[in-house]
Amino acid sequence: MFDGRVILMKIRLFYTEIPFWRAEVSRLALYIGNIDFEDVRMTWREDFDTMIETGKLPYGVTSPFRQIPVMEVDGQVVGQTAGIARFCGKLSGLYPKNDDMLAAQIDQIIDAANDITNLVGLTMREKELTLTTLGRLYFNAILFLFSFTQTLAILPQLEDSGMIIAHCSLELL
Repeated sequence: MFDGRVILMKIRLFYTEIPFWRAEVSRLALYIGNIDFEDVRMTWREDFDTMIETGKLPYGVTSPFRQIPVMEVDGQVVGQTAGIARFCGKLSGLYPKNDDMLAAQIDQIIDAANDITNLVGLTMREKELTLTTLGRLYFNAILFLFSFTQTLAILPQLEDSGMIIAHCSLELL
C-alpha cells in the first residue's frame, strides 16, 4: 500500500528480542509502507528489567507507562500497542484516515488481540499449578474460542475494504 510518499522522520520502535504481535503489527506496517525505522530489540532480562525498574529504555528514552512497545518519533515518545499501531498504519497507508467506521472496525481487531493477551497473562502469573491449569482450561474452552472465532468472522469484511493485506487460514479442532 506504499503510496510513494517519502517519510522524513527519525523513528525508533522499542520491544524485546521476542517476536510478539504487540510490536510485530507496527513493524509490519512500517516495512510494508517502506518507512525507515530503527528496530530496537531489547534484551529480555537486562534491558527489560531496567525499563521495569527505572522506566528507561536504550538511548535514554523513557517509557511512558513502564511497558513496551514504545515508539520514539523525532524525540517524542508514544506508548501502548494500539496507538503505535494506528500511527504506523497511517504512515504506511494501511489505516484509513478519512473513514471513521472502517478505522473503528480495524481498531476492534487490535482491541480483541489485547483482550486475549491480557486473559492469557492472568494464567501466566498464577503460581499455584492447579489454579493455573483451571484458568487455562477455562480460557481455552470458553474465552479464547469465543474471542478468536468472533475476530475471524470480522476479517472478511475488512479484507473486502482493501485494508487487510494478509490473512491466514486456521482450523480449530
